[in-house]
Amino acid sequence: MAETLGVERMETLDLMIPDRHPGDLAAWLNERSDLATVAVVGHEPHVGELVTWLVGGKGSAFEFKKGGVCLLRIDDKVDAGSAVVQWHMTPAQLRALAD
Repeated sequence: MAETLGVERMETLDLMIPDRHPGDLAAWLNERSDLATVAVVGHEPHVGELVTWLVGGKGSAFEFKKGGVCLLRIDDKVDAGSAVVQWHMTPAQLRALAD
């Protein structure tokens, strides 16, 4: 993904392991005001729970198949309920776009 998108810098964080609370990643992101765009990569069920927390839901309302993606908009501080889903795509939808 990084190569395809031309990402200049990539960091691996232990903030995306299943035992971590989404607020831990939010705190790290809030300290990084120099970043306008961030791609967060992880595995289920943690990614779904993270997105659910960011949009203000409970549990795991968002589920991702392997290779699924979504785009969130956060205008200010990263916190529970601070995100708006712009789009959410399955791997099949992404393949259809590539054709």
